[in-house]
Amino acid sequence: MDGTASVGRQTTCERCGATFGCTLDGPCWCGEEAVTLPLPKPSESRFGDCLCRTCLREAAAEVAISASVCGWAH
Repeated sequence: MDGTASVGRQTTCERCGATFGCTLDGPCWCGEEAVTLPLPKPSESRFGDCLCRTCLREAAAEVAISASVCGWAH
């Protein structure tokens, strides 16, 4: 590495259309999130790319609610 900080890439959230930064070659904001989602297989996901912070949190809440309703929560 040459010592310069990565600016990452600008991407658009497929869920809401917000533009946000995504760092592929280093720590990214999504690694700071407390949520852990199972990553779906590409054929099972309705999204083809990253979600913004708000949508990631909302998607995690939806998964948590589904899991508790189905009795999957620990």
